[in-house]
Amino acid sequence: MANLPSSDVLRHLVDVHCHPTDTYPVSPKAMEELEITVCAMASRTEDQALVRDLAASYPSKVVPCFGVLLSE
Repeated sequence: MANLPSSDVLRHLVDVHCHPTDTYPVSPKAMEELEITVCAMASRTEDQALVRDLAASYPSKVVPCFGVLLSE
């Protein structure tokens, strides 16, 4: 594995174009080990609920990005 910057640096990074729904479900272990923040979006409109659920489950790590508003 490549040498990564320290956690102090990684916590300031944001992946501003992440499609976690393309390989859904995202493993809880991967989310727990994630040291950066992601701006998550879906490739398909019908997957936007998955983005919402991921953001709700990991609010400190996932910022949801929606093309349309979702109602509850």
